[in-house]
Amino acid sequence: MSCSICGHTEETNAHAVLSCPLASQQDTPLPGPPMIGYRKLNFDGSSLNNGFWGWGFVLRNHDGDVVPLGAKHGAHSAGPIIEEARSCLFAIKSAFAFGARSVIVEGDCLPLITILKSHQVYDDAVSLFARDILSFSARFDFVCWSFVKRGGNRVAHDIAHRQPFCL
Repeated sequence: MSCSICGHTEETNAHAVLSCPLASQQDTPLPGPPMIGYRKLNFDGSSLNNGFWGWGFVLRNHDGDVVPLGAKHGAHSAGPIIEEARSCLFAIKSAFAFGARSVIVEGDCLPLITILKSHQVYDDAVSLFARDILSFSARFDFVCWSFVKRGGNRVAHDIAHRQPFCL
């Protein structure tokens, strides 16, 4: 399978995230990497062609280096916003497990990011996941929620389409 970003003839997880010359240019919503001591966490949920959903994340340090990344799949979708929320929960739990304590979390689902930024949860399915996300995120020393356009979240989106893994 060739890389969907640069057209490289042999695409692997390592190529898509670490060595693709165009992927790093597409995922630059911040003017630069986060400050020393902070991590930038991008997450995305994506529908897969087999009826499953994929969740992907990439965590970068202050040098812009990928410190871990991962993908997970699930069946029986509950809808796009809920799958984005499930992806976010997977991402923040993974980032915490890898030692991140101060994170700037970026996602391309504006309704979810709006709920997380405002802490205004309601009595619906999305808010059920938002409560879990906000509850878990209290373990971090610092969390900032940020909306990015889909193009700025391309690497996390591509990771969501990979076989489940964590590096």
